[in-house]
Amino acid sequence: MYLFVMILQGSVVIQGLEEVVVKNKHEVYNIMKKGSQRRQTASTIMNATSSRSHTVFTVTIHTRENALDGEELVKTGKLNLVSLYTLVV
Repeated sequence: MYLFVMILQGSVVIQGLEEVVVKNKHEVYNIMKKGSQRRQTASTIMNATSSRSHTVFTVTIHTRENALDGEELVKTGKLNLVSLYTLVV
């Protein structure tokens, strides 16, 4: 499987990218497990079952709170977890 990345009007578009809304840590763990199971292996000169799968897992958190003046504030934080995983068996 190949990853196709395009840049369209200044935005990066990745074919097959999936965004999932979760409500708790158990759902996060299940998504991470699903991604881990999708990793592919292929033979290389050095290793018959080398994994060349790389993973980018982005967590975006949105929170809402009310300011003292009654105005609703929305805060967004983003954490990128990147794995440049190479398994040598």
